[in-house]
Amino acid sequence: MLFDDGVSVKHFAVVTNRFDSQPQQLLEWNREKAGSIEALHDVLKNELAAGVCRALALGATRRGCG
Repeated sequence: MLFDDGVSVKHFAVVTNRFDSQPQQLLEWNREKAGSIEALHDVLKNELAAGVCRALALGATRRGCG
């Protein structure tokens, strides 16, 4: 058994509009950037308050934040 969910095979796909690259280059680029979005999200949310609607502090309703 390869994975915890009991399956021995998983299939993944990479969809792109980068037609100027070879398939192998695209897969390597995708693997290199894996995990980097989580770090960016953490900085945006926790350090730059991207997950907070500041208008609520000024008396706006939740409807006005969305």
